[in-house]
Amino acid sequence: MYVKAATYKKVTSSLFSTTFLVAFGVVGVSSLVECPANQVANEDRDDITKARNRMSTSELCKEHHQQKLRLQSSNQQ
Repeated sequence: MYVKAATYKKVTSSLFSTTFLVAFGVVGVSSLVECPANQVANEDRDDITKARNRMSTSELCKEHHQQKLRLQSSNQQ
């Protein structure tokens, strides 16, 4: 069973055009609609920033030292 060249060309063009439009549609929609994961991450980051702004320098140093110790202990296990 053979397909005529004109039909083959139409199908190929149609498939390419549809793929092209869907790709642009997905990119367009994703730029219009905000990703909820980014929103949660931004809220968490804001909370951390606010907490750190309330801390003194010595408290930040203690926290950093404790994080290093936790990392070292988890790496040794």
